Amino acid sequence: MNNEAALNTFPSFREDISEFKAIMATNFGDTNAAIKELKDTVSELKGTVAELVETIADMKKECQQYLTQAQESFDNGLTYPDVRPDKNPFKNLMIKRDALHLKKPNGGNRPWHWDLFKILGQEVLGSKPLDENYFETFKKNVQLFSNSLARRYGIKTRMAKNDTWGNVGDESQNMLMKSLEEGIGSQYPLTACVE
Repeated sequence: MNNEAALNTFPSFREDISEFKAIMATNFGDTNAAIKELKDTVSELKGTVAELVETIADMKKECQQYLTQAQESFDNGLTYPDVRPDKNPFKNLMIKRDALHLKKPNGGNRPWHWDLFKILGQEVLGSKPLDENYFETFKKNVQLFSNSLARRYGIKTRMAKNDTWGNVGDESQNMLMKSLEEGIGSQYPLTACVE
């Protein structure tokens, strides 16, 4: 290749270099924009993660407080939660111990069922209605309360986990029934049952 031919290709080469520079500048600008967008997204995510960490810390604190209160309640004795006190139909009622276990037509005791509690409550109230929501709340709370009572008794007496109500002596059964009645207090009229 002679000098003249080389000089003729030089403008073409300059043009190619200029195009290459333009392409690189455009791509570099796009790359910078993409990097900036990624940085912004990472910053937003850092903020979101920080908020989540703070929320989790608050929830952990609340759970710890709840567990501490529950432990204190357990250590200080069982307390039955107030079941909708504004709707408590048994509040301030004088309850006589006179309700007998319902009988079947053949004279045997009816098997245990939640309906027995409902019948007992209605019998104590007489003509006053028993709110279904109140009764459902009582059912949930009394199960938790009686389970806690049983657990506490089991720990105190070192009962085996597979022991049943039949393994508990008569004196202890009476003590546990009285504890359940006293714990429920005016929330439900179990004291109406004849011993």
